Amino acid sequence: MSNEKIVILIAFIFLFLTAFPSHSTAVAGGHCGGSISHGSSSHGSRSTSFGGSRRSKTYYSSGSSFLSPFRIFFLYFLFIGTVGLSLIGKKVQSYRAATTAKQDFLLSLPGNKQKKQHLIQEIKKNFLTIQNAWNQSNLAMAKHCYSPILYQNHLSILETQQSQGIRNRTEKITLKKLSNFRLIHEDSFSVQLYFTCLDYEELVDTGRVISGSNRKKQAFLQTWYFDYDAIDECWKADFIQPINLN
Repeated sequence: MSNEKIVILIAFIFLFLTAFPSHSTAVAGGHCGGSISHGSSSHGSRSTSFGGSRRSKTYYSSGSSFLSPFRIFFLYFLFIGTVGLSLIGKKVQSYRAATTAKQDFLLSLPGNKQKKQHLIQEIKKNFLTIQNAWNQSNLAMAKHCYSPILYQNHLSILETQQSQGIRNRTEKITLKKLSNFRLIHEDSFSVQLYFTCLDYEELVDTGRVISGSNRKKQAFLQTWYFDYDAIDECWKADFIQPINLN
């Protein structure tokens, strides 16, 4: 049964229980608009009037209540159960979607299972090495992961920042997902990387943050292009295209 059907069923049961109270909740006298007047007689009898004064009080049984404790517990149980089933359903759907996406990504990669895993590890290693080198403003430590063009481009950006007394930091990086693999040529492909990190700029002299945040992580989605270097026999990052998540 789907989550929507379960919610409708719970709502129907709740409506039934609240719309039809138990017999103990009926007003004294058992008749709508009735009242009881007490009179004295030798036999101690009492007369009942069904058209009494409008000012007469309406009494309720001391043991009556709109919802019995059992019904309250039952409704509480249904509410908790519905919320729990809804949360579990969302987690199951999320897990299935993630599993399907991962399987589709693996199928899109070339080669056998071993080659697929090797390529994934190579992509991750290049990504993290470049990010770490950028964070330390020392691209030389990641030069083997760059194509010559992208290396010179990033080096120029860092040199400009240094001349301005600014340093860009990328810390606590977590690579969340790889997706959308596309084979462009035999020696070229693109892949999307979704990751989170602390991304901010600070003044080199004082360490004061001038943009971004050094406390709150941000999410990024980028398309990375890789070219195969036949001399070094490895894949190297050649171009990075950011994707706006807003």
